[in-house]
Amino acid sequence: MAAKSLEFENQDDRRTVKLFFQDEARFGRIDSVSSCRVPAGGIEKAENQTVREYSHAYLAVCPETGENCSPILPYADKQCMDIFLEHVSENFSNYSIIMAMDRASRHTG
Repeated sequence: MAAKSLEFENQDDRRTVKLFFQDEARFGRIDSVSSCRVPAGGIEKAENQTVREYSHAYLAVCPETGENCSPILPYADKQCMDIFLEHVSENFSNYSIIMAMDRASRHTG
């Protein structure tokens, strides 16, 4: 299907067309620190601190060949999506790529 696409701007580009699917996922931790040690006779007082730390794994995979690219970036935003697309473009520069994406707002910027 992807090999028969006529939707590319440069019709003289003779590179092989590959279909890739893309998604991203968030991995991280949420900590609620709420206990403390108190010396004998002391008064317990502990502030509750919530820690949120995340990384985002982006993935592009060609189901036909299994070729993939999966950088880990700090955020899921338009700037990181641009970095991801540039990374895919560099790694698969010998192909013309059609990439299927969901309709997340960072994919339309």
